[in-house]
Amino acid sequence: MCLHWIVALTVYAMFGLGLWMVTLSYYDGWYHQAPELHKSIGILLMMTLVIRVIWRHISPPPAAPKTHSKLTRVRGLPRTLRSISCCSPF
Repeated sequence: MCLHWIVALTVYAMFGLGLWMVTLSYYDGWYHQAPELHKSIGILLMMTLVIRVIWRHISPPPAAPKTHSKLTRVRGLPRTLRSISCCSPF
């Protein structure tokens, strides 16, 4: 769960960095360095995302016990199914 929040905060920091980069003038010292930093962090975030997705498919969570209510068991569905159903326009 800690990794989730680190990634989330980094995404917001990247957004802030992008907004700050727009205000830089050509002669500013960070004009050429900031985009490289932005790209490097973005590539690390993408690699983290890919590794998390692969890990999730390799090591799925255990199924919910039958003694739990139906609502609790639905919470145990794979996250990909829940994310697709939440994003579906229907």
